[in-house]
Amino acid sequence: MIRNMEDPREGRELLALFKVGLASGLIKREEATAWADGIILREPEPDILFIELSLAKTTDEAVTLLGECLRSEAPVNGMVLLGLLHRSLMEGEDLGVIVRTMYGVMDVAEFTELERGYIYQLNDGYDLASEKIWGTIPKVRQDMEEFLSVYSDFTWQNHGLWETLGKKADQALKELEREYRAVAARATGNGDPTQG
Repeated sequence: MIRNMEDPREGRELLALFKVGLASGLIKREEATAWADGIILREPEPDILFIELSLAKTTDEAVTLLGECLRSEAPVNGMVLLGLLHRSLMEGEDLGVIVRTMYGVMDVAEFTELERGYIYQLNDGYDLASEKIWGTIPKVRQDMEEFLSVYSDFTWQNHGLWETLGKKADQALKELEREYRAVAARATGNGDPTQG
């Protein structure tokens, strides 16, 4: 495994995140290179992986290197991926790309049941709006922004804060769910948002 990283769990989590992030396009190869370069400069004897990652010429090469190091699929923190998706959406990435990427990482990331429900709902909402069956793309985009904004503080650079940010995000998502239920209850004429 990786020598020189203070916390081996942190090392695996970040390696898994970079592997999935690079493969999905949520992390650019230049970001992975900068991360590896930072470790090389900071450590007196950096692991060869970081040197090879720094020298990787393509994204595929970097993903392969990370995969070989991990040797097995390490679960990826889904909240961080959602934070990266939020960044991409705010930078102007196409909503369809965001939806497909979010749905595509479901099998390799850890998500709560509530998060998975939102991901399925947003995926279905986008498909229905795209086909002009039900809903609109602007409404799906608004819902996507509201959902992903819960994770806006997550980055690969702030690993030490992930646990604290996770608790904050869990509470924010539960509040968002309560708001959606209240709106749905009013729309259906049911004054009690806890029913139905």
